Amino acid sequence: MGYIELNGVHRNEYLITMEDIDPEYRLKLTSALAYFQNSVAAFMTDRRIAAFDIRPKGYMWVIAEISMKVSEDAPIWRERITSEVKVSELTSSRAYFDFCLRRNSGEIYASGTGIWTPIDHATGRPVHISDLCEVRGTDNAVQSKHPKMKFESSDDLISENEHITTMNDMDFNKHVGNRSYVNYAVRDFPADFAGTHYVSSLAIKFIRQTFVGDTLISRCFRIEGNGLDYLVRMGFPSGDEACILRLGWEKRMLPTPVIGEMVRRH
Repeated sequence: MGYIELNGVHRNEYLITMEDIDPEYRLKLTSALAYFQNSVAAFMTDRRIAAFDIRPKGYMWVIAEISMKVSEDAPIWRERITSEVKVSELTSSRAYFDFCLRRNSGEIYASGTGIWTPIDHATGRPVHISDLCEVRGTDNAVQSKHPKMKFESSDDLISENEHITTMNDMDFNKHVGNRSYVNYAVRDFPADFAGTHYVSSLAIKFIRQTFVGDTLISRCFRIEGNGLDYLVRMGFPSGDEACILRLGWEKRMLPTPVIGEMVRRH
């Protein structure tokens, strides 16, 4: 039987490839998110509770929420970075993973928290973590207490776009992966704005699964009094919501990297 333990840590080293970067050779937001998820998957694999371990038993892991903060000074192509994930809180049906992405200098580029919860594959309803694995390290241990994620309401609609999901959006759980929602939300901003700004904070709450061929309506609202913060609600033509995202943008202040010099330095 597999296990999960409070304060269990997993570290992975990555070499940034061409698939991970934007046109300026900087690590993309969705690539940082991919490293987070990959590290959690590796953590679970080592403990025999990965998706392929629990699926034959009728269970699957789903991500309920993710929040991240990101620095403007992004790692670049061919740079080596280290990801670290740690279980900081365990409830009966939620595992909270804290995450950070470090450069070789030790500087943290991205950090955040994600909530993984197991569900019954047939019913889609949450189950106890103890139903699928042994829970270790919770006796007399100090657990972090994560505040409930809140999303402001806004009527200041600035854009509405339609997206049809494709096979490229599918993940190993055979539904649309959460990075696709982020891609859709970011791509809906004007190119001239996205070229001079970067996402410094991200929060996502997942509500319903989306599958290949589904139509998603993405509605972006400006959050009053919060500068460059926006709320994106993605849902179906029926009106049911798939997810809610909060994107905090900041204006780029650093010069465009001189790639040749920096790449050879790494």
